[in-house]
Amino acid sequence: MPFPMNNQAQEAAMSLPEYEDFVYSSCLADKRDSISEWKKTHQNQRKICSYLDKTEKLRFIGEDTDLTLNIEGRKWINCGGDKNMPDGEVFTGPGETSAEGTIRFCLPRNLFRKRSGRHLARTIRALLSKAYNHIVSVAI
Repeated sequence: MPFPMNNQAQEAAMSLPEYEDFVYSSCLADKRDSISEWKKTHQNQRKICSYLDKTEKLRFIGEDTDLTLNIEGRKWINCGGDKNMPDGEVFTGPGETSAEGTIRFCLPRNLFRKRSGRHLARTIRALLSKAYNHIVSVAI
């Protein structure tokens, strides 16, 4: 389980007690029987994985984004409190060459400081490469 720290609370724009409550509740540690709650979460997510295991494509549409990924035949992994804390996600990886469309990235402001155009282009290409190869994750 994560240990809440002052710097994390500041980054989240919360007081330390607020951040502690946030972290512990996200781990379901504030529940009377957190083990039973995680078992329920795992069972609910198993249904989601079963549905997604039969899905062929995912399409993401948003501002400057219309991206389709092929997930046919990919196995969805259920992380329902037994692998990590906080937990509560299902994930898979898309077909390696299946990305079609466009995507908008919001890059950190400090990425652009003191960067030449050529260096920035390499950085953006590296980020796009990482994003393409990154796991598709669905937070529950």
